[in-house]
Amino acid sequence: MSPSAARCSVCRFFLWALLLLLALAALGAAIRFLPDRPVTYADPVEHFKYGSTGGERNMGFPYWLWQVLPEVCPDLLPGKGYASLGFIFEQGRDLPVGMSKRRHMGIDRVFLNCAVCHTATVRTTPNAQPMLVAGMPANQLDLMRFQKFVQACVNDRRFTPAQVVPRIEEKAGGLGLLDQWVVYPLGVHLMRDGVAGLLGRLRFIH
Repeated sequence: MSPSAARCSVCRFFLWALLLLLALAALGAAIRFLPDRPVTYADPVEHFKYGSTGGERNMGFPYWLWQVLPEVCPDLLPGKGYASLGFIFEQGRDLPVGMSKRRHMGIDRVFLNCAVCHTATVRTTPNAQPMLVAGMPANQLDLMRFQKFVQACVNDRRFTPAQVVPRIEEKAGGLGLLDQWVVYPLGVHLMRDGVAGLLGRLRFIH
């Protein structure tokens, strides 16, 4: 084989290798970022409490950003966590009643559903355990204070990738390189725009 033919053969090999790598990268990106899967529930009451109404696509918070907001800005809440705003957490649940989850654009996103305003608890006696009632007005929820908390926190000087991503990594038990260096740092900045849209959605409570 002549030297020129050998060089062409090597070039073809590297070209095909590059095309293969690009194809694999495109396939990986499609598998990661194209699925649009809400969490669903067979039981209608559970679906009412936690099922998606589609808001996660355009208005949703990245799940892990939602989880760490109370840790980033604890002083902006009246007490500990979202429960201090009147959100109801059932035992064993990582999200409150009225919060749904969907896998969209490569990450889990969460947003409010109908149950956030239409579920509450009652007691039959002062010492009884609270009983959840789906469809009851959420008389303990302070939706305006929730709005103000989210708005204040995402505009706070502490809401930066340097502050937020390590908390996500600790809470999630580790992040991949793509999530650590691209997805969540970008998500921190994009969440500010998302919150602006949320404020428009919740304007009716003013």
